[in-house]
Amino acid sequence: MLTPRTSLNVVLFTLLTCGIYGMIWMYQTTDELRVATGDESLKPGLDLALALLTCGVWWIYVDYRNAQKVYEVFRAMGVPRNDQSTAILLLAIFFRPVAFFLLQEEYTALGRLARGEPV
Repeated sequence: MLTPRTSLNVVLFTLLTCGIYGMIWMYQTTDELRVATGDESLKPGLDLALALLTCGVWWIYVDYRNAQKVYEVFRAMGVPRNDQSTAILLLAIFFRPVAFFLLQEEYTALGRLARGEPV
C-alpha cells in the first residue's frame, strides 16, 4: 500500500538533499503504486536508470504517468476526482517542487481510499 507521507516534507527533503530524496521518493512511490494497482508495467528501477541517463528528464514523464495511473484507479473505483496529470506535467517542467507536492497529495488520497477513509 502507499506509505503515508506529508507532501510538504517531500518537497523540503528534496530541496535539502539537492534532489536525492526526490529520486528515492519517486522510486518508492512508483513501486508502491505498482503493488497497489497490480500494474507490472511500472518499473521503478528502469525509471531510475532512465532518469539518471537523461539527467532527470525521464522523471517528468514518470510524474505524468503516475498521476494518470492514480486518476485511472479513482475512475475505476467510481470516485469523482479531477485528473491532475496535465497540471503535474506542466509543474514538473516549470516548477518541480510543486509537482512533487501535488503528486504526493494524489498518492495520499489514493492511500486513504485503499484504507476506506474519506478522500
